[in-house]
Amino acid sequence: MKALSVREPWAGLIRNGKKTIETRTWNTNYRGDLLICASANPKTGLSGKAVCIVEVVDCRPMEKSDEMAACCEIYPNAKAWILRNIRPITPFPVKGQLQIFEVCYMISEEPTFTCTKCNKPLTLIRNDIWKCLNCNIEKHPCYKSDTLPTK
Repeated sequence: MKALSVREPWAGLIRNGKKTIETRTWNTNYRGDLLICASANPKTGLSGKAVCIVEVVDCRPMEKSDEMAACCEIYPNAKAWILRNIRPITPFPVKGQLQIFEVCYMISEEPTFTCTKCNKPLTLIRNDIWKCLNCNIEKHPCYKSDTLPTK
């Protein structure tokens, strides 16, 4: 899978859905799923780990109106990588690299579930553990409860 190293706190902001535009001084023609990896420095709880999968849907010159979604001010030659479909994952160690690089990681082909409380899709965060990012409920799909995920 293609991957990109991002410094903290920006990797965590992407993981949490607060940063939906990544900025670089270089363009990419790549479109599709991208594993976001938190750089080793500065040291945080996520440093040196893959933290989420995003979908890169566009890359264009950054505009002043992108600043909030990019969590930074516009700068010379900034390119806005537009991110969608952000999926947090259970962090695992990755040695970061410059540019886009390859990491051996398979996206689960598990069935999708929805939360019975809010009816929003659940995110697979670990083997057979699903989480509703809206309600912050984490469950195994076989557990019996009022928040049991349903297909």
